[in-house]
Amino acid sequence: MKRLADHIYVVLFSICALMLAAMSLITVLDVIGRYFNYPIPGANELVGLLLVVVIACGVGFTQRTGGHIAVSVVTDMFPIQIRRVLVLISQIIGFCVAGFVAWKAVPFALESYDASEHTELLKFPWYPLKIILAFGAAVWAAQYMSDAWRQAGRLINNAPEDDIENMHKSDVI
Repeated sequence: MKRLADHIYVVLFSICALMLAAMSLITVLDVIGRYFNYPIPGANELVGLLLVVVIACGVGFTQRTGGHIAVSVVTDMFPIQIRRVLVLISQIIGFCVAGFVAWKAVPFALESYDASEHTELLKFPWYPLKIILAFGAAVWAAQYMSDAWRQAGRLINNAPEDDIENMHKSDVI
């Protein structure tokens, strides 16, 4: 299961990198084109569409690597067991939010497909982006579930505090 997750994250990271490179290239070419009075038609819309893909594919990967911002000014004053409970609660809430997004994105994608919704200028259909959003949110929810499971084990087993070096940053404690 871990190998499958690793492969999924490599693919998601690669998609994000490719989309960011495409966004940069489109933006540079559009700016150069404007200088010569030939901007790329729909460049802003296309960059916005690519940004949806980057965000949808990136949130789960960012959760896995511990890249989300964590502010612990107040919680650092609590005993380790209370901090672990708070981290577990936040991970469960994160799972619920990401799961809700994944759950609601599927019917939105189907409705979008049925209604033939598309973008204004490029006439690109919305439903593929909504499917990507659902998949990305599902991966994000699965990562939150995995983190919560690991955190619950740390809480139950009263793992030593110096175990932190072996965890990603979002595990915190």
